[in-house]
Amino acid sequence: MKVQCLLILILAVISFKINQAFAQKTKVACIGDSVTFGYGISERDSLSYPSQLQRMLGDFYEVGNFGHSGATLLQKGHNPYVQTAAYKNALTFRADIAIIHLGLNDTDPRNWPYYKGEFEVDYASLIADLKQANPDVRILIAELSPIFSGHPRFKSGTRDWHREIRNKIRKIAKDNEVELIDFFKPLHQHPDLFPDNLHPTAQGAEILASLVYSKLSNEAYVFQLGEIFQNGALLQRGERVSVFGRGIPGEEVVVRLGNSIGKDQVDVDGNWLIELGQVPTGGPFNLEANHAKETLKLDSIWVGDLWLAMGQSNMDWPLSLSNGGKSLEEISQENLFPRIYKYDPVGTMNDQAWDKMTLEAVQDLRFFEGQWLSGQKLKDASGLVYYFAKQLGSHLEIPIGIVQLSLGGAPMESFVSRESLEEDNLLVDILSGWKQSDFMMPWVRQRIKENLGNSYETLQRHPFEPAYLHEAGIKQLEGLVFKGLIWYQGESNTHNPELYSNLFQLFAEDMRGVFGESLPIYTVQLPRMSREEWPYFREIQAQLAQELPDVYLATTIDLGDSLDVHPRDKESLGKRLAALTLNYSYDMSFEDPSKIKVKEVYFEKDILNLVFNVNDALKVKSGLLVHGFELIGPKGLRKKVRAEISKNTVLIEVPKSFIPEAVWYGFETFPQTNLLSPAGNPIGPFRLPLNLN
Repeated sequence: MKVQCLLILILAVISFKINQAFAQKTKVACIGDSVTFGYGISERDSLSYPSQLQRMLGDFYEVGNFGHSGATLLQKGHNPYVQTAAYKNALTFRADIAIIHLGLNDTDPRNWPYYKGEFEVDYASLIADLKQANPDVRILIAELSPIFSGHPRFKSGTRDWHREIRNKIRKIAKDNEVELIDFFKPLHQHPDLFPDNLHPTAQGAEILASLVYSKLSNEAYVFQLGEIFQNGALLQRGERVSVFGRGIPGEEVVVRLGNSIGKDQVDVDGNWLIELGQVPTGGPFNLEANHAKETLKLDSIWVGDLWLAMGQSNMDWPLSLSNGGKSLEEISQENLFPRIYKYDPVGTMNDQAWDKMTLEAVQDLRFFEGQWLSGQKLKDASGLVYYFAKQLGSHLEIPIGIVQLSLGGAPMESFVSRESLEEDNLLVDILSGWKQSDFMMPWVRQRIKENLGNSYETLQRHPFEPAYLHEAGIKQLEGLVFKGLIWYQGESNTHNPELYSNLFQLFAEDMRGVFGESLPIYTVQLPRMSREEWPYFREIQAQLAQELPDVYLATTIDLGDSLDVHPRDKESLGKRLAALTLNYSYDMSFEDPSKIKVKEVYFEKDILNLVFNVNDALKVKSGLLVHGFELIGPKGLRKKVRAEISKNTVLIEVPKSFIPEAVWYGFETFPQTNLLSPAGNPIGPFRLPLNLN
């Protein structure tokens, strides 16, 4: 009998504990449409985002899925959420925490054009309903998950209305004093997780669940510095030196660099950025960061000028293969500068199929691994970057650092942001069906097919994909300050110079949006090579440098090879780029040969006089005659002509009975030009129409 009573008592205690634990569970209501419901996910009951959130939060939470496919936030929409059973169940649930993700279906043309003026009122009404059910409820409203460009209504209204709704949701969060959670940015760089351009896969749902979990639990946050902050790093000098990283929202971070101390509070998304004042140029300095009883320490931090170097294979071409490898002995003696942070790809860009591990890294945007190089390791860095940095350092006598983000074969469209491509009514079409898009060079599409192998017909990504390098590379650099950008790219876009012009302008806007409106961009004009389309491409490059603010051009017309796309003389080019930057970014007196133009044209007897806008005499590289000039006559007739120099004027003999309509210089696939500026720099190719009536 005593045993029975004891057993009953134990069971009663256990039952009480179980009921007590259940009663103490925190209730989380996930309110939304088909994305919350888990539409398209085969095992929705276990893999929808609310289900995955339940596993992350554990047994002390009860997560309810109150998603209803097709639901609108608008009460006059075609399927109002407030008229669904999911809405009624959500109120009955009396949540302690509510996550609202509504608005995607409001982009339907049946809804937004007619009732958009009621969106804020209707959203406030839903928030009030939840608070009435539980006055202590914590409410987080989500900025909409993305709708991608392959959606059938994307250009006809969805793109613009989706943006309008996101903007309104940010305002609604502020006006109603509820929290905002961003479902857009973290997923916008993962189109592969949205097979129908609207609904995420189970992996996409996992990202949504992780975003909510990070808002509800500090365990999701790890105190860390940005990946570029390693021993031996170099940071941009200035009135303020930036240090940034991740941490626990609301907690304080204190950073000491040398004798400078600064602090910041981690924002709601887990980011922090501290701008330190009075940090002298030089080093090495110790860096110490403290946060929530954790301390991170680095030594050998330098402060000087930090440049960003980007492009494809000619920017990537290693120092060990440049200029006959003549600098390899020199770098073996070098311990400090230049310091180059090089992003190495996890896969080679040859014609072979990648293995599973590489494909997975590409898919997850883990294509690059970065490290700071100095001393003998510089042999693997870009030859162009090395010679550029050495030339700058010799003139400035300060520490010089470069971040090198380059990839052989990469087309311009891979460097442009998805946001910019989506907003352009022509280029938006490059985002969907990119593997077969005529916007992309045929050999680029072929290389994509070779690398992806059996994964080609899937949603597998590739670094040549539009926006990929922006998402996998450039976004990782956000927060850094750069003195400027050097850019050597274009070989993979020569098939369509006009399209490249559009892409480059978007790229320049992107870069200045990330790194500051005043960022100067120093570009490299493609050298001479026996490819028929290159003269027209070089012309577009020159026009961009002429027309866009703070864009400059280094001429390489004399450095190319007729058959090899990789000129080996990176030292001469590095010095030319350095001269441009010393002139424009450091206010030193160096010549910019791209600004030397014909200012006046006149006939004198049978001599065509081209007067250039320089005071000193022009030069020729060898001999007395100028090579590379042609006259263009009626019906497109091209005629090579004899030319020579008289001070700042080129004198061209015009054949008898020949009526020139234009004069071209160096406008060939592999021109043999020799005209030099007064300072001895090559004059770039040009076409000049004539009006000699």
